Amino acid sequence: MSTNFNHKRIADPLHGSIGLSELEIKILDTPVFQRLRNIKHLGFASYVYPSADYSRFSHSIGVCHIIGKILDGIGNNGFKVDSEICKKYRLAGLLHDIGHYPFSHVMEKAIEPILKVKTFTIDRSNRSQDDQNDNINGFCHYVSHENLGAEILAHDPGLNLVFTKEGINGSEISSIFRRQFIKDEKDLPRYANIISSDLDADRLDFLPRTSVLTGLPYGSVDLNYLVNQFVFAKDPEGKEHLCLFSRAMKAADHLLISRYYDYHQVAFHKAVIGFECLFIDIVRHLLGENLNCDREYLIGLIKNSEWQNFDDCSMIALIREVFKKTNDGFLKRKIYALLNRIPYSCVAECEFVGDDQNRDRWETTFVKERSQVEERIEEWSEFFKIDKQLWHVWSKPTEKLTKCGSRFTYEETQAPGDREGEVDRLVRIIRKSDGMCRPIIKTENSLLSLLSNCRVYGFRVYVLIPENMDRLQTARKIGEKIRNDVKSIYWL
Repeated sequence: MSTNFNHKRIADPLHGSIGLSELEIKILDTPVFQRLRNIKHLGFASYVYPSADYSRFSHSIGVCHIIGKILDGIGNNGFKVDSEICKKYRLAGLLHDIGHYPFSHVMEKAIEPILKVKTFTIDRSNRSQDDQNDNINGFCHYVSHENLGAEILAHDPGLNLVFTKEGINGSEISSIFRRQFIKDEKDLPRYANIISSDLDADRLDFLPRTSVLTGLPYGSVDLNYLVNQFVFAKDPEGKEHLCLFSRAMKAADHLLISRYYDYHQVAFHKAVIGFECLFIDIVRHLLGENLNCDREYLIGLIKNSEWQNFDDCSMIALIREVFKKTNDGFLKRKIYALLNRIPYSCVAECEFVGDDQNRDRWETTFVKERSQVEERIEEWSEFFKIDKQLWHVWSKPTEKLTKCGSRFTYEETQAPGDREGEVDRLVRIIRKSDGMCRPIIKTENSLLSLLSNCRVYGFRVYVLIPENMDRLQTARKIGEKIRNDVKSIYWL
């Protein structure tokens, strides 16, 4: 009997009416999933865009819905989709973000470099591959949100009660959103790009959702069209891939370009990053004495049904409590700024676009220019009487339009060897001439065939202006001095 995905319906501002199965509703009702209501998808973006405060909860439901639509589209395009595949992939979409830390990715940015230093060598042969992915020189105290999600599906009492009653294998579901399939699995990997690729259900939900809730046009994509354009086709070497009809190439181009603008206008907004820098500084102060994010401790929270209490609200409550007790003046100042919506001020910014063919030269230029600025922070801090602990140089992630981009030659995309996992995630388009598929970045009439060769390099100088100074005037004066002192840099 096929699953009824209309057991209950949920109204959504992006997708309209979303249908969910009885099993999916049972999972929604577990405390560990309800926790996602209190995890903001965009971290501190709502401090700048007030309506951009949607949660991982609503996003996860949206991803589950889109996966169902994509699978329906594949079925309508002549490929039979097994009902069990549909059920498992919808569950993977629903649960793919279950392991996110408070404030989503910004919390991981804070703890990852600290906890990865706390390592000791162990016998890796007894650890699973997903554990090894989080390792440096052996066991690592840090665990990514994807692997935390796998631990939750394996150990959370509430979820396991549902899984046991419904005959669900939690490890099988987590293997889908981590792409960690067992070698003899034949059916599940075929659909892997639906949940993790350059054009997956995750992006098809968060890009338009962010657009709707920020009021910005950058993530607006042709969603209803794209979900019906997926099919399977073979490449010239005979390997089958999930791909798009050629008629959908422009819509795919648009989505990938929209992702770039969405990141730069929302996630990398100057004030959003200013708040993130504050939060990261604070979290790194709290790690150890006030905050434990070690792997084994977090797994213990999961097993004891306490993980659901570790959310945005609990982090803010902890930060407020530390503010009352700490004697650290700089920590107190940063907490006060975060709680009262006073971000680091961006006083200077450099950004340029470089092509991959000259990547070494562009990266050398980027490192050299950033170093020039970092070396003069102490001088500027003394000049403006603002302690150097209140200065921050933020480097923009070296952003590409696709996860892989054209780091690959055409030959590498055909016979990728050790890079097969990366190449498999590329968007592929069916050629009308022979019915074969090829990566969009190697399709001559695709805009991405040119733009994927480019990377954006940049950094910003941030300062937390003291309360006794005029923030706008001081920021302007600092920016002017930086630009005058380092004229060799192309400042925006």
